[in-house]
Amino acid sequence: NIAVTISNGKITGIKTISNDDTKQYYNRAISKITNSVISSQSASVDTVSGATYSSRGIIQAVKDALNQAK
Repeated sequence: NIAVTISNGKITGIKTISNDDTKQYYNRAISKITNSVISSQSASVDTVSGATYSSRGIIQAVKDALNQAK
């Protein structure tokens, strides 16, 4: 589960609530995905090499959170 913080209409933070992923892959992906999403203001970002499945899960969770915020 991912929580996305939106302030003044912009994505300002992404926080992990929980995950069932392998720690080393998740940790490799989360900071890069977070930085990419915040800098691009979009969940349409590239996956992290070597952590593709974790990246996909994080990206989908961000998309789900953004859809719920609408």
